[in-house]
Amino acid sequence: SLLAKVPGSLYDIARNSCRQLDVEDRLHVDATCTIAIKNITTAFKIMKLRPDLCYEPEATNEDENDELNPKGKSKDPCLWLMARLSNIAKPRGKLRRESVFKCFAALCTSCSPADLVRYLQLMIDPIDRDVRDKAGKARRGDFEDNDPRDALPKEVLQILEDTCGTDNYVKAYAKVSKNARQKKEKRKQDIASEAIHDPAAFAQRKVSRGKHEQERKKRRMDENRSSRGGGRFKKNRNY
Repeated sequence: SLLAKVPGSLYDIARNSCRQLDVEDRLHVDATCTIAIKNITTAFKIMKLRPDLCYEPEATNEDENDELNPKGKSKDPCLWLMARLSNIAKPRGKLRRESVFKCFAALCTSCSPADLVRYLQLMIDPIDRDVRDKAGKARRGDFEDNDPRDALPKEVLQILEDTCGTDNYVKAYAKVSKNARQKKEKRKQDIASEAIHDPAAFAQRKVSRGKHEQERKKRRMDENRSSRGGGRFKKNRNY
């Protein structure tokens, strides 16, 4: 096959498919992402069986013999692939995240649970991040459309639990939550330290945060006004 004849081609296919998912929402194309998800799912299964197909031969400086060296940086190509998908879904971007979550679900339905347990944390992390982002918006009272696709993250979490087992899922989720708390505490400590050691930067941070809050409130008012059917109406004083 082509994969066997061209060493490293499986890595290229997986890398290029990930790039098709890693686009801004305005450039998102459903058909392209669907094909990319299918390619990634197939590539993952082949990587598990034949990881050597992700490597290309390179000659050493000492002699003319070829030896297999990773074309990517990871000796476990599946680990590299799952880390890549996890990182793609971390930045905000509804359609980009949705594509990666669908990819996780596709892997669950087509791969052995034993092959996925090791990567549970990498899959849970961006989904949990998305769930926390939505919860934060709800607490702030931000207006959101009743989009049925908003339920996708929790649905995929349930698929992960059903596929990998509750015990494995709970352990992985606990580690993800612990890491999230530690990162949050570190950000707080960094901000407190900045207030002492760099007051100018701290003041600028507060100004930027205030502007962001004003823009958020204005956007919320506009969205609420729009949801009520338009702008303000003048009272009719012609009795």
